[in-house]
Amino acid sequence: MLHSFVKIWIHAIWATKEREPLIKPAIEKNIHEYMRKEFVDMDCPVRIINGMPDHVHSLFLLSR
Repeated sequence: MLHSFVKIWIHAIWATKEREPLIKPAIEKNIHEYMRKEFVDMDCPVRIINGMPDHVHSLFLLSR
């Protein structure tokens, strides 16, 4: 009996254009929550989403 096991963690980084510090604390949480919702909708469990004023990091499990 053949079984396949796929578990690929992706560390992705999104940067603002020209690394401008556009992500203000007032909107940072909204951006992270939106990203989390999109990952869940794509069936990709998220480990963490965090960032700085000029970029966002995420660690998620790639869906099959």
